[in-house]
Amino acid sequence: MTNSLSVEPGVERRSEPRMPITRNALIRAQDGSVVKSQVVDVSPSGLRIRYRGKGLEAGSEVDVIYPLVDSRATVAWTVRSDQWIETGLHVTAEDKDETIDLVELLSIAVAPV
Repeated sequence: MTNSLSVEPGVERRSEPRMPITRNALIRAQDGSVVKSQVVDVSPSGLRIRYRGKGLEAGSEVDVIYPLVDSRATVAWTVRSDQWIETGLHVTAEDKDETIDLVELLSIAVAPV
């Protein structure tokens, strides 16, 4: 079986710039379970998280719980490595301002407190 998606090593496929950060957030899955995660980077429309345990299913909706803000997101992808699971989340909002608020709050937290 061949993969129709051709990916060249080292070629950036992201459509938006990402800002690396390291902050904790809780993720509430559709079944009500809560995952303790570490936000790895943020972009204008989403974030990448790292965590342990059961992987989140692509296409499922989750709540991102972060101090001062909660937001809804859709799981775009999940990849498991030896020690961690990484998941890309696309923040879903009724309007763009809600997405920007979450990303701004996460990126403001880059500086150590």
